[in-house]
Amino acid sequence: MYIGPVPLSEEQRRTFFRIRVGVLLLVLVLVLLFAYKDFRSRAGRKDWNATLNVAVVLLTEPGVSPAALRDFRARFSGLTQRLSEEFERYGHAPTSPVLFTVAEAIERPMELPKPAQGSIVEVLNTNYELWRFSRRVNERLAFDVTDYKSRIYVSLRVPKVDVRRFVEGFSQQGGHMGVVEVELAEDSIDFALFVVAHELFHTLGATDKYGPDGRTRLPDGLAEPELRPLYPQRFAEVMARNRPINEHDEVPPNSLDELAVGELTAREIGWIE
Repeated sequence: MYIGPVPLSEEQRRTFFRIRVGVLLLVLVLVLLFAYKDFRSRAGRKDWNATLNVAVVLLTEPGVSPAALRDFRARFSGLTQRLSEEFERYGHAPTSPVLFTVAEAIERPMELPKPAQGSIVEVLNTNYELWRFSRRVNERLAFDVTDYKSRIYVSLRVPKVDVRRFVEGFSQQGGHMGVVEVELAEDSIDFALFVVAHELFHTLGATDKYGPDGRTRLPDGLAEPELRPLYPQRFAEVMARNRPINEHDEVPPNSLDELAVGELTAREIGWIE
């Protein structure tokens, strides 16, 4: 004899309804608490009451020059110094606003995520892929990079040609993670570090200062918009790609000495109000 399910009484249905609602409310509260904590963590980086500790994770492909890799690691002290000089220029006490902790290089375990092209679906997918990528990488590191409020993953590979080196990157705007891809050679080290700073500043809320054509946006992309004559600019604004040398031409920075933080970028990251 088949005996079907016993129907619930009205009181039992109300009880199960209250339980479901309670569980959903609890999940919602936990999500909101996590979001609030994450927001406070991200916003706190821009108070600049303490040095921002940034984890840099180096990921290599076979054949990368050990000498270039060694020099790249060592040159982070130059980037720290240049950012300190710019920080002081905006009226802060002479101190290091950023401290880079560079992890020992490991072999890249999987392909890099692809940057989003604009739609909200692509942005969400990229954030998911970036999270999945970072989780796989973090499992292989000797220290917990999730303790750091900003993390930059730098993928290093052998140059394909002997001329212009490929250096590119993307980040979570206002988030915690950025990615830089570098064809590493002795002549690309400083430019690669320039891009590291660019992606770090994206995680702090800075916006690009170049247009869809890659050219510097005026006047926000000029490091010294007050310079007279205006060209050639002496510095490359960190959120622009190049250093304009006349009305029509601009060149990539060759040295960290050319890196500058423009006024709008300084406002976006909280260096000035």
